[in-house]
Amino acid sequence: IEGRPGAFRAIGLDGIIRNEIESLPGSRITYTGTTAVVLADDLLREVFSNLLGNAAKFGGPDVEIAVRVEEHGDEVTVSVEDTGPGVPDAVKPRLFNRLARGTGGVAGTGLGLYICRTLIARYGGRIWVEDRPGCGTAIRFTLRKAGEGDSP
Repeated sequence: IEGRPGAFRAIGLDGIIRNEIESLPGSRITYTGTTAVVLADDLLREVFSNLLGNAAKFGGPDVEIAVRVEEHGDEVTVSVEDTGPGVPDAVKPRLFNRLARGTGGVAGTGLGLYICRTLIARYGGRIWVEDRPGCGTAIRFTLRKAGEGDSP
């Protein structure tokens, strides 16, 4: 995870997102596609793997997951939303901490969201959880858009 912050390249989000969705057969995931290109490295796929995997694992058997990508100026906001039980308020302050685990007795290492936070910060973005009362959880993060001079 540690690395040189300047060692990023232009990466298209669409292929990464689609590959991670394909790795969760049987999950109900909605994603309409994007042309967004961001500055990151190959570890970006770990962010999507963790967020989509968590939504599927903790959301329950009937969970529906949506991935949304919005472009704003020089930034991209990615949202992974689910219709699961949500994150209890007591858990939210430590959700992205190392070895933090949710509730419900679902097995995990407590490292996934910590890794997400570390990578997103390394890319110059931020990550947070939002309430969706009665609708589950939304985890959002930002990434810097790649410019015309950034090489793939």
